[in-house]
Amino acid sequence: MKKILLIFIFLYLLPITILSQGAAEEKYRLAESYEKSGDFNNSSRIYEELFNQNPRVEKYFLGLARSFKQQSRYSELLPYVDKRLEYSKTIETLSLKAELLWQLGDYKEANQIWAETLELGRYSIDAFTCLMQSQISLRLFDKAIATIENARSSLKDNLVFADELSQLYIATGNFSKGAVEILNFFEKTNNLPQTQGRLQALMSDEAAISYISDLLKKKKTSAASLNYLRLYAWFLRAINDFDSAFDIYISIDEKQKSNGREILRFAEDSRADEQLEVALKAFSYLIKLGKACPYHQNALYGYSRTLEAKLKDSKEITNEFLADIIKQYKKIAEDYPNSNIGFDSRYRIAFLYFEYMNKPDEAVKELNAVINNLAAGQIAATAKNLLGQIYISQNKLSDAKNIFFNVISTYRRSYQLEVEFAEFELGELYFFEGNIDSAKVHYGNAAINLKSLVSNDALQRIILIESNADCPDELISFAKAEFFEKQRKFEDAANVYRQLASSSPQSECNLSELSLLRLANISRVQLNPEEERAFLLQLVQKFSDSIFMDLALLSLANSFYLEGNNDEALRYYTEILNKFPRSIYLTEVRDKIRKIRAGLKM
Repeated sequence: MKKILLIFIFLYLLPITILSQGAAEEKYRLAESYEKSGDFNNSSRIYEELFNQNPRVEKYFLGLARSFKQQSRYSELLPYVDKRLEYSKTIETLSLKAELLWQLGDYKEANQIWAETLELGRYSIDAFTCLMQSQISLRLFDKAIATIENARSSLKDNLVFADELSQLYIATGNFSKGAVEILNFFEKTNNLPQTQGRLQALMSDEAAISYISDLLKKKKTSAASLNYLRLYAWFLRAINDFDSAFDIYISIDEKQKSNGREILRFAEDSRADEQLEVALKAFSYLIKLGKACPYHQNALYGYSRTLEAKLKDSKEITNEFLADIIKQYKKIAEDYPNSNIGFDSRYRIAFLYFEYMNKPDEAVKELNAVINNLAAGQIAATAKNLLGQIYISQNKLSDAKNIFFNVISTYRRSYQLEVEFAEFELGELYFFEGNIDSAKVHYGNAAINLKSLVSNDALQRIILIESNADCPDELISFAKAEFFEKQRKFEDAANVYRQLASSSPQSECNLSELSLLRLANISRVQLNPEEERAFLLQLVQKFSDSIFMDLALLSLANSFYLEGNNDEALRYYTEILNKFPRSIYLTEVRDKIRKIRAGLKM
């Protein structure tokens, strides 16, 4: 009978218990939701109710602690911590109590509780971790450092917490001890990227750089690991000592028996970082190894591309310099006639003939050789697009259209970037003809992929067309001027641009500012920097609210930069940073500022 009665009571109470638990869980989820949304008043209210109902449930206490701490309600939280300790005395809860006492100014009691935390945790690594994290959260970096030193002594492990200790030394500005701990961390983990990041944070002044340099020199000679050589090479690059870094990479390559792979990587990285002189030096080293080196053709090509890259910042481009680059590319094409590098070299030759030497017929010959021998490759698609541009310059507009349509139909499923470029160029052709509707269709196709190289240009064209819809005559005149410019009929283009630029700033048309930019560009191409800057300054002064102001300032800065007038260049680059924090040109601006300042230090 008793058993039956107990079973009856159990079955009667079970649904009530389940319902009660379900209601509590629902309230807990609501509190979590409030907490995640930043509503700590409501989250702390519900967590408090739940904890008072059942102080044994850890997640209720943790939620309560988080919400109260977010509101800096330290004195109110302390009694709940004491209550929790009655049910569960853990190192985490004790450490939290010490943290609260410190916040409330009771430093003596806080220190005693921290000591009790270590005793409770039996001086284990978990206890030291808990204590250290509590002190770091209070920004008590010196105390956290002392805790780590205590841990090393107690645990008899001089490498424990190396990563944490290195970060604490970075925070306190102790570069000497910080560097040592960073290298301790490196020896323990071989984590090269993280070590580089930690060292970079310490390299704030010459004293720190000098100390780290001496430390790495000693380590790289005594350590057996190649990783120390890699770390030292990275450090030398970071302080712009590229020649010394190159010597280290030669050592790495020899030790690994890489047959030039490490040197090629260094050369390519240097070219990407626009450290062109040391890149040429590294490529030359590989070229001298001869064809026995498996990276010989890569080195020849890299050397030629690096020479070509020097054109971008050259103050004076001579035919002799261009001829030397072409000679290098021709050698590659002759030595490796049926390779991708060979075909790409012929494409580069065509590009130089067209862009720099005004030899379109020579360029066409090279491009046809690529297209006829490599119809299916990406290089062929790129060559066709360049051929289309040359046809535009020669006024062979029908041929240009045909070749761009061919790129779209042939490579739609394989080389999307080339297809988007062809779509943009077709848009340009229709724009030049005054066929605005067809132009918008092709610009729209080119703008679909926002990550493509021409997407931004296509979007700007669409905006230009739509913002000047009420000025069709001026828009067609502007298109005509751009067509002249594309054909390198610069005087004809300039005459139209000058007429458009003379309109009032209050005009509904948005073409005066663009026309001044195009006039400046023509002056730059014709190597007339003073006239270029005159047009740009006219834009800056006449159209103070221009949407092209950041581009105008960038063009001014670049003009001074190419002349070697770093003071004026730096002034305009800095103005862009200050006035246009969201400019799309910030990456280029910061890169140029870095180069100028690096040059001033040398």
